[in-house]
Amino acid sequence: MTLNLLSVVVALAALLYGAVKIRLIPAMFRQARTLGVRYPQFRLLGVIEVVLAILVVLGIWAGWVGTIGSLLLTVVMSVLIVLHARANDVPMNYIAPAALGILSFILFLVHVYT
Repeated sequence: MTLNLLSVVVALAALLYGAVKIRLIPAMFRQARTLGVRYPQFRLLGVIEVVLAILVVLGIWAGWVGTIGSLLLTVVMSVLIVLHARANDVPMNYIAPAALGILSFILFLVHVYT
């Protein structure tokens, strides 16, 4: 039950976060430019996040897929936090990647220890 609920929450958050990048919402793209991320990289990052969200959902039925998806999502969110920190961005802008990274790491631990 915990695994299923956490998987759905993490997958929905990653899906929404990735969809915003794929659709190139202007506010997000302006922020990405300040971080030094160009248009193709920004869209690719969104696609990667959506694919990882799908892997997290598939992990409900195939545990190893969810383990890989949640671990990779944790890595991607960690890289985003580093990007924000290197650009001296305001802390408010990396709350979302930090929260999603923490949740995906917790999901990874749940997959490993169950």
